[in-house]
Order: sequence, then C-alpha cells, then structure tokens
Amino acid sequence: MPVLTGPEVAYAMFLHDAGMEEVPIVLISGVLGLTQVAAAVGTPYFLAKPYDLARLYGLIGEALVERVPPHPRTRPSAHA
Repeated sequence: MPVLTGPEVAYAMFLHDAGMEEVPIVLISGVLGLTQVAAAVGTPYFLAKPYDLARLYGLIGEALVERVPPHPRTRPSAHA
C-alpha cells in the first residue's frame, strides 16, 4: 500500500469511527508475526499468504456469522 499498511488503515478506521463500528475485519497478509499484527488490529479473523481459497471463504463465513468487531490493542507499526 502506498501510504498506509493494512493494519494502519484498520487502526485509522477505528479512530475515525470512535470504536462504534460493527464491521469485522478479515486480515490477509504475508507479514511475519501475523498473529501479533492481528492482535494489534484486534481481529480474530486472519489468514497468512499464500492462502487456500476454501479457507478464505470459510473465514469470511465465520466473520459474517460471528460479527466480532475489531478491538485494536496498539497502534500498528509502519512495518506491519
């Protein structure tokens, strides 16, 4: 991404909506430490690249059923 990383975008959206959003975030990344990045973003829905398309569909299905909104724990770094 040219200006912000995906986790930074999620964090900015959370700040903009002041924690009132109810939309789950599905994080897909090839970054090392993806579990920690997902925890920082506050999403239980994450998948490492390369990923299996069936797993992606399953994860999206989980997010649509469970509808767990993000709860960021820390500001993500620019390197995430």
